[in-house]
Amino acid sequence: MVFLATAAWGLSCGPALNQVSVTCPPGRTYLDGVCVSEPVADYVACVRAQGAQLGNEKSQKLSAEAGSLGVKAGGAAEVSESLQKKYSASDQAMLAIIQACNGAAQVERRATPAIEKSLVAHWKFDEASGNAAADASNHGNTGTAQGSVSWVAGRRGGALKVEGAGELLVDDGASQHAPRAMTITGWFLLAPGGMKDMPWREILIKSDPKGPNWWGCLSAGEADPSPCDGREYGVSVNSAEGFLLVYATPEDRYKNGGQVFCASAPKSVQFGKWHHFGAVISAKSRAMRVFLDGAPMATCPISEAGLRRTSNKLHIATNFVGLLDDLRIYAAELGDADIAKLAQPE
Repeated sequence: MVFLATAAWGLSCGPALNQVSVTCPPGRTYLDGVCVSEPVADYVACVRAQGAQLGNEKSQKLSAEAGSLGVKAGGAAEVSESLQKKYSASDQAMLAIIQACNGAAQVERRATPAIEKSLVAHWKFDEASGNAAADASNHGNTGTAQGSVSWVAGRRGGALKVEGAGELLVDDGASQHAPRAMTITGWFLLAPGGMKDMPWREILIKSDPKGPNWWGCLSAGEADPSPCDGREYGVSVNSAEGFLLVYATPEDRYKNGGQVFCASAPKSVQFGKWHHFGAVISAKSRAMRVFLDGAPMATCPISEAGLRRTSNKLHIATNFVGLLDDLRIYAAELGDADIAKLAQPE
């Protein structure tokens, strides 16, 4: 069997799928009435083309099963593994074709960035309706809408629109705590409006904004509250001065001054423009880093003690006015190239 090189995945097999005038989201391809991931479509096309040599009945059966799996599976590798298990003992001819087309699945495995394994929360905001924002990372960090929020067209598919009086709440969960290293990324568009005396627009905050010590667990000299309800970490935009702020509370600072801060330059954030941000908080590297539109903007020191853990809910878009899209949390320290790639338009 000969595989032909392609620009997208490096491998191809047999004729391309029929082109249909259907618009699918980025990274998805039309297949049998459903928009499936591109590597799945490549794999199913290969199985269909090579299955023709088995005769009409077997070819149709194999094609139908591959297509059925393809519209449900998360990737070509999953389709291939399911088919191999089914035919490993019953039909060696079918198994040979399935394994031959597995090249497409292997390419998909190699193409999956290692950083995706550390993805612990991912809100795409593609819901279009309802009051729940699903977590695409499968860690169960579903956001529940409070107040005035809506779903609109965004930077990548749909987006969350907030006008100052709404937010999303996410119940506390183990995946939200990465004391040694974490990275938060996403897209935002800041709109005018909101409270004039409160310029801080919270993109994401692990805190209780209504608690008595929400700005910091403790300031120097204060008594120890129980429980501490201060900020564990967060990302904000200052709408008055146009800069991005990242903050965190290390374990060794919560009784001695609270947060550590790191910010982009003033006027680096513009109203009405989509910006991509990255926030790296790493006790391992003893550094906090701020990225804007794929470029590093600031590096600030932080201790190696790790973050002070709270049991507060995760708040998304508190006092925010504008749009949020593709918000992610990684339990790892992403590098410059990783964040620059996430900042590329699809």
